[in-house]
Amino acid sequence: DVLSILPFYIDAAMGPGDSVENTTGLRALRLLYLLRADKYIEAFSVFSEVWSQYKGILTYTGLVAFILWIMVASLFWYLEKDNPNHDGAFGNVPNSLFMTAVLMGGEWARVDFTPTGKILGVFMCLIIINLFAIPVGTLASGFEQVASKRVKAGRLIRYGGK
Repeated sequence: DVLSILPFYIDAAMGPGDSVENTTGLRALRLLYLLRADKYIEAFSVFSEVWSQYKGILTYTGLVAFILWIMVASLFWYLEKDNPNHDGAFGNVPNSLFMTAVLMGGEWARVDFTPTGKILGVFMCLIIINLFAIPVGTLASGFEQVASKRVKAGRLIRYGGK
């Protein structure tokens, strides 16, 4: 509780000026207060149950996604590093990691790929779409199972605090 209001008092003590930049880190600590929200919002406890049941497959999927991200970014760097149409977006591996993350998110801002880069892009789309389907399906199934268990146990899930 103190951490959530402490930045306000530090700002007030520092007086007017550019104190916003000085306490931005402290203001970020307010997000820690959300960790206590599971006492008040039932959805957090439902998500916690689903996570505890399926954390193995969700962690494994995240690890596979991370490895694929690095592999695809490295391949994009290798195939597109000399492509003048990208202005250095794939000029080194860190830039390629960033651009590959953007591409994996569905934003195809740079589409002037070489033919081999186009093949890699199609391959990446097919793999990533299928890889994202695994945790989405797992979470949907888990939420359905937890909800049906709670209904059977007489602990109905409340919506809107009612």
